[in-house]
Amino acid sequence: MSADTAVDLPPGLGPAEGAQLHPTAAVGAAYNPFDPAFLRDPHAFFERARTEAPVCFNPVFNMWLVTGHAEVMTVCKDPVTFSSRNKVDPPASVLPEVLEILHRDGYPVARQLFNSDPPDHAKIRSLLGQGLTKERLVAQEPGIRTLAHAAVNTFVDTGSVELRDAYTFPVPLSAILDLLGAPRSDHAQIKAWDDAWARLFTSAYAIEDQLDAVREVVAYQKYWEAILDDRRAHPTDDLPSALVHAHIDDREPLSNAELIWQFMGLLAAGHATTTDALTNLLFVLLREPARWRALVDDPSLIQPAIDEGLRLVNPVLGLPRVTTHEVELGGVTLPEGAEVLVSFCSASRDPAAYDDPDTYDPCRAGLNHHLGYGWGIHHCIGSRMADVMMRAMLDVLVERLPGLQLAPGYDEPEFNVHPFLWGIGRLPVTWT
Repeated sequence: MSADTAVDLPPGLGPAEGAQLHPTAAVGAAYNPFDPAFLRDPHAFFERARTEAPVCFNPVFNMWLVTGHAEVMTVCKDPVTFSSRNKVDPPASVLPEVLEILHRDGYPVARQLFNSDPPDHAKIRSLLGQGLTKERLVAQEPGIRTLAHAAVNTFVDTGSVELRDAYTFPVPLSAILDLLGAPRSDHAQIKAWDDAWARLFTSAYAIEDQLDAVREVVAYQKYWEAILDDRRAHPTDDLPSALVHAHIDDREPLSNAELIWQFMGLLAAGHATTTDALTNLLFVLLREPARWRALVDDPSLIQPAIDEGLRLVNPVLGLPRVTTHEVELGGVTLPEGAEVLVSFCSASRDPAAYDDPDTYDPCRAGLNHHLGYGWGIHHCIGSRMADVMMRAMLDVLVERLPGLQLAPGYDEPEFNVHPFLWGIGRLPVTWT
């Protein structure tokens, strides 16, 4: 894709008129996740960027892209220099009236794992870890299998289905909301609230849309507030109960605001990434039928397939950071306050870190060292849950639909447009 490809961008994006661009912008300008041509093969851009400018300026986002494995690891290992603060604040285009409603009636942005730095980050992660234990997450597997079988039951007799809408999207959604203690009857409403939050916090809308969205967000926050207050007074053996009572010595426990925002973040991040990771992997497996047949013949290969999928078709195009002081990275001097986009998707295919990186190889050495869940202190706290979900869901498909294959003629996937995620939007399949 050329740097001057004409693509409609959301309001507020694009290079400023007359701006003096860094020389690396000649490479970085080709990064545009709003362009379907880019989404069809982002790795063509990443390969060029890693070779010519592993740290390059992107004028569309006014950000520095970090694409090389070594440079990505440098960022991940230094959360003080490369800060995560304020990464979920409303965009500047959000109206003052909207922020007033959020502050007056709901909870403005609170500290989460996503937007905190040391030492706050360590406290939040420690307290959340008291609820998100290995035992609790592994114990979710039978319920996830039940959800997966129930989903398959709705289409198993039809012979064909669009698998993302029917399976890889709804099952992780319900699995995560089960973990968060939300009754199944509320799941559809919660998803609608989650969509409203995404609309408000990721792009600009007309005033009517913004006001409608913020009222939905406030209702969403009040929903979690009621659950947390109930578990504080009447604890049960679930995650909300564990978290409202989590404590470290004499330090303050997490507040309702912190827990509410963390629940919102766990659903938004955990659902989208799991759906994209599993859908992307299924396309890789079904595009070469021998790969799917290998799992059918030996289900013990499912976990290695997941690990290799998280490396090969990692759905995280990039996650933002901001520099706290001037720093040199990849031969480029970044000023204090520079916005940085760290691409795990690119780093996962860097030939300096992986042999034959563009090839699917579930038998490669060091599979568990992939960057699918990030690295360092911001390594995904829900990674075990994501593994449990994908493993259970693949196992159910292998058991119930061993003859699964891509629908005839579907060899060019369609991708969702998202500023930070790379995920296949449709996966039509058939079976015999």
